[in-house]
Amino acid sequence: MLFAVLRDLFPILAALYALDAVAWVRAGHFLLVSRAGRWFGVREPGIRLAGLLPVDVGFAVARHGPLLTPEGVYLPDPKAHGAAAYDPERWTLLPYDRIERLEVEEDKLLTGRGGGLRLPSRSHAESLAARLREIREAPAAQRNARIARENNAAFDLDAIRTRLVTFQAAALPVRLLGAALFLVLFAGLPAVLYLGLSPGLLKPQLYLALTLFVMTVAALVWAGSHLRGQEALRRRPALSSVLFTPPAAARAVAHLARDLFHDFDAVAVAAVLLPPEQLTAWLRGELHAAAWAETQGDAGWQAAWAVRRGLLRRTLDRLGRSESEVLAPPGRDPETVAWCPFCDTEYRESLASCRDCALPLVALAELVGSV
Repeated sequence: MLFAVLRDLFPILAALYALDAVAWVRAGHFLLVSRAGRWFGVREPGIRLAGLLPVDVGFAVARHGPLLTPEGVYLPDPKAHGAAAYDPERWTLLPYDRIERLEVEEDKLLTGRGGGLRLPSRSHAESLAARLREIREAPAAQRNARIARENNAAFDLDAIRTRLVTFQAAALPVRLLGAALFLVLFAGLPAVLYLGLSPGLLKPQLYLALTLFVMTVAALVWAGSHLRGQEALRRRPALSSVLFTPPAAARAVAHLARDLFHDFDAVAVAAVLLPPEQLTAWLRGELHAAAWAETQGDAGWQAAWAVRRGLLRRTLDRLGRSESEVLAPPGRDPETVAWCPFCDTEYRESLASCRDCALPLVALAELVGSV
């Protein structure tokens, strides 16, 4: 009887595991996902595979963080794409003296104006609220110093690396137990149910799976508490999905990891996690778009983007790279006359802006002549 029931239920267990491996990445957010627990790639907005193996993790980041100025904060429009994401008309300037409240509702930061800013998680929203509250409550003469401190902290590559090491140490028991549970559920059980191994092995495997499930949940609770005590996490990971869909416990480390970098800039996190080729493309696009954004809007907007460009250049210095190196054109097609560093599109005709992202193109002839 038990054998027949489990044989029928097993496809549902496998489907629940696969469903847990799928993430909905909202507009304006990215997910940096490991493959085989090591190499990272970027998952853009949409329904995405967030790592299929039990050792895979994904770190959520906001594509654009707020721009902090002494007078107020520029909040981005998460739905803006291409040049629109760097257009001052698509950002909302919120003066500190007009912030009616700084409250968090689920993953939204509520300021008393509009529908609020949706962030990747509640932890991200709480982190941003705490930073804005600290700047708003500071005397006007001290705001520049506090903003500089917040920006430096958001781009602190050493702090990101330290947190990653702390996470890896705390997450190791969760990873090992999750991997063991995965093998029992999706290798051991199918061998008995479908490949003709002795049915007498079924009950021992079920007892082993139950033991590993309890141990994995306990390890997840301990790791979450430990990371919270180390101030690496703002909140303990939610246990609901793991408890109500037991196959998801095999991916418990992914639930632990998601909000690890809640208080860092996406570019800085990418600088630590992404392989060189992907990172170069990301930095190239960000530098090109930031240079264009600095020419738009009013003086406050331009000053904010000048600060951000300085942070990007400092990140390059920490990586041992130069801005000219990152912005160098690929030169793949000898007939190319213009190129978009943001979306890496080459053009054989002279155009002012990219057809895909609407950002200005770089005329290769002028670039060569200036070298």
